[in-house]
Amino acid sequence: MRIMTYEEIRPFIREGDPLLTRDRGPVGGLIRLRTGGPVNHVAGKTLVESRHMLTQSTFFRGVHLLPVSEFLHRRKKSDVYWLPCDLTGEQREAFGAAMADTWGLDYESLKGMFGTATQNERLTRNSRWFCSELYKYAYETAGGELLVKPAGLTWPSDIWNAFGGEATAILIKG
Repeated sequence: MRIMTYEEIRPFIREGDPLLTRDRGPVGGLIRLRTGGPVNHVAGKTLVESRHMLTQSTFFRGVHLLPVSEFLHRRKKSDVYWLPCDLTGEQREAFGAAMADTWGLDYESLKGMFGTATQNERLTRNSRWFCSELYKYAYETAGGELLVKPAGLTWPSDIWNAFGGEATAILIKG
């Protein structure tokens, strides 16, 4: 796995690329335990008026936008990985538009995360999002194809695996 600084990769991260994290806290550990994967969160690169931003869904804030630099600062005790995706230019614009349509929506309930929501509940509540479901929605709306589970069952580790995982990931340091 390559290790690079944000300054080195900033010119190369494009709209639609996922940034995935392995947070060291108890919540991140519980998510990895529940999902069986090496990462516990995903956010999607989104360009807004030429600014480098990420769209993500988190428990307390729902779906929101924040600068990549702030995302990295908030996760300075976490491992943050960049996995380049294969969207075309038009698809990248469509990814950004799909993400923008979700800004302000709610985070999915913990009931869904720990498996107490029914399959039907999970697949019909599109106004509530886990981070990985949000990324998958925008990527597939843009015309990309992720070889992962159906919507409502997608975890950050599924996104990690779909883009090649450790073989293609770049660890962002500094």
